[in-house]
Amino acid sequence: MAKQEQIVYIQRLFVIDVVYLLLRYNIVIIGEIMALYTLKTKLGIILSIFLVFMLLGSCASARNKRFGGRESRDYDKANIAVCAQNIKPVTSGYGAEGPYRMGVLRMRNPMWRRKPINVFYPEGYGGKAPTIFFSHAYGATNWETAYPDLIRNVVSNGYVLVYVPYKTLRADVNERYETLWNGFLAAVERYGNLMDLSRVAFVGHSFGGGATPAMAYKGFVEQGWGAQGRFMFIMAPWYTYNISQSQLQNFPQDTFLMVQVYDQDKVNDHRMAIDLFRNIALPGQNKKFLIVPSQSHNGCMIVADHVTPGKNPFLALKSWAVFRPLAFLADYTFRRREEARKVLAGDGNTYPMGRWIDGTLYPPIRIDNTPQPEHPQSFYKFPWNSRKNPRKAYSSF
Repeated sequence: MAKQEQIVYIQRLFVIDVVYLLLRYNIVIIGEIMALYTLKTKLGIILSIFLVFMLLGSCASARNKRFGGRESRDYDKANIAVCAQNIKPVTSGYGAEGPYRMGVLRMRNPMWRRKPINVFYPEGYGGKAPTIFFSHAYGATNWETAYPDLIRNVVSNGYVLVYVPYKTLRADVNERYETLWNGFLAAVERYGNLMDLSRVAFVGHSFGGGATPAMAYKGFVEQGWGAQGRFMFIMAPWYTYNISQSQLQNFPQDTFLMVQVYDQDKVNDHRMAIDLFRNIALPGQNKKFLIVPSQSHNGCMIVADHVTPGKNPFLALKSWAVFRPLAFLADYTFRRREEARKVLAGDGNTYPMGRWIDGTLYPPIRIDNTPQPEHPQSFYKFPWNSRKNPRKAYSSF
């Protein structure tokens, strides 16, 4: 191929990929693309490459607006250091690190070969362990940067956790749901010898939180998993797809449900979480709706935002707000320990969040079994009334 032809060929490849992204995400700069396409110089190639990267950034922004799961926040390093000195994570009991070291097994992802499925297990557990199927937030394909603290804490307490990455680009909601479910099935087929499928939970955050009811219905109802103990733990969910109203109302009645939101989450409207809490038909004593607070104290500002379960840098917040409730819910559901039952019941209204170093109590997690929206829809990037929300007809706000 002649040099001039190579230049044109390279430009054509760039144009094809960029036009695909433009059409998919409705970014209208086609005139500029076609103008660059006509250039047949090194400068033309350089400008093409530059514009591609600019557009990829724009497309990433557009995708975040379409699917949720990411919150852009610059955390003040000095504030993080002050907070680390002023409030400590859980050091004993529920929420603390457990006795098991985490092992990791990787396997081919049947629907996305670029990103393997990770199966985390407690080394030396001795037998099959209760199993948690985790649905991550949009874009959180790398567990080591997205949820390392949460996953290590869960596994250290004697649970298997399955983490299935799904595509961020070039996939729709249905494809992502299929990737999650087929990945869970593949992990069970490959490493089922580690898993106690009579004790199963589905846990999810953001996009994955919205996907959790559909995944759990398949697992609990269609597969019969969790006969000796099952729960869902849903954090700051995005819109929920691929599950009907009648299916939401036909979960096994021994299922436990905990739905959690964060008071400074400006990404996903709390109405999505409230809708799921209202419409998943379970006995009242099996359902908890939790609201996690932020606080400023003694020069430290802890923000309970959308990424609290993952990239939020305040370990004490994650420890008290996420690790601890998940731990006592799992312990009671899977092992029926009386201590866990008492902690799960709490005082009926709150769960503690620890103390500041000067002895002042951090505001507790609120338990609200008749939750109502606390912010207008304009407060959120993804409001309830969006055309993307397939459940608008089932809850009135």
